[in-house]
Amino acid sequence: MKEVLTEKLQLVFSHNIERAHLVSSRESNKKSKPNTVVCKLYDWKEKDYIVRQARKLKPRGIFVNEEFAEETVKMRKEQLPKLKAARE
Repeated sequence: MKEVLTEKLQLVFSHNIERAHLVSSRESNKKSKPNTVVCKLYDWKEKDYIVRQARKLKPRGIFVNEEFAEETVKMRKEQLPKLKAARE
């Protein structure tokens, strides 16, 4: 994981990864999509830096985003109609 982040995001890697693991399902393997890798970092500032760097460089071949708790996703989904109405 450190090697990928160093090469693709041009990070000088001193970040501490607490845990990294593959998330795979039978469906994703059938479609020959790349596996999803979940990383947990010790510090939220490091995570924020990695996500910002990925948005800035838009590396080819990887997609970096934050994973939110189910409750957070549900609350945001419920608020979506209000957001759209406010934008209009």
